Amino acid sequence: MQWSPRDLAALSKMRVFAIVGIIGLILSFSFTFVLSSFNYLSVLIPSSSTVSGVQLAAAALVGILVLLIVGVVLEIMSIIYARGAFRELAEVDRNFHTPLSLTFALYVGFVMIVIGVVVVLSFAFALQSQPPAQPASSASLALLIVGSLVIIVAAILVLIGEIGLLLGIWRFGSRYSESVFKAAAILYIIPFAAVIAPILVLIGTGSAERKLRGLVPPGRQQ
Repeated sequence: MQWSPRDLAALSKMRVFAIVGIIGLILSFSFTFVLSSFNYLSVLIPSSSTVSGVQLAAAALVGILVLLIVGVVLEIMSIIYARGAFRELAEVDRNFHTPLSLTFALYVGFVMIVIGVVVVLSFAFALQSQPPAQPASSASLALLIVGSLVIIVAAILVLIGEIGLLLGIWRFGSRYSESVFKAAAILYIIPFAAVIAPILVLIGTGSAERKLRGLVPPGRQQ
């Protein structure tokens, strides 16, 4: 197999994608730790303590919000680097055109999810501002329906984008004859096994790079 500098560039970007995924896993464990710590402290702290439940809840909420913001940033970074890898290879391999196109749906999907959540929260705030006995207004219900529909469409787009991402990872395995990429693509689908997937991608990029450097160098391509 002959290769071009785009192969190494693609593998480099895929390595960053894997590293970001590993950091995301650590973040997920941190998120779980924050929640469990909050529950544990709320039980241990006596009612006579100067630390109130409201203060604990506020502290936990701040921690959760920080982790969520960092998680969103990492998710965007992972999409950028994965699409960057697919874009590099799409220039030399038509098999990566489809993953590149499909993963664009992730951008649109995430933006629509944010919009949908904001609309649904607007419904919740509007509902809270009404007297308890008063039913929700038609305008509030319209917000709920519109927000829910936007979230549903966004979820479909994210699913399409994730399919494109997995397809691209699988085709990395085909291009470089690295079954570890294909194993990672399969594990991403399995909820608990997905924690191993970015590690396999990282292993696959290193193995593929070593393999390429032992083949025909770019300057000798015909």
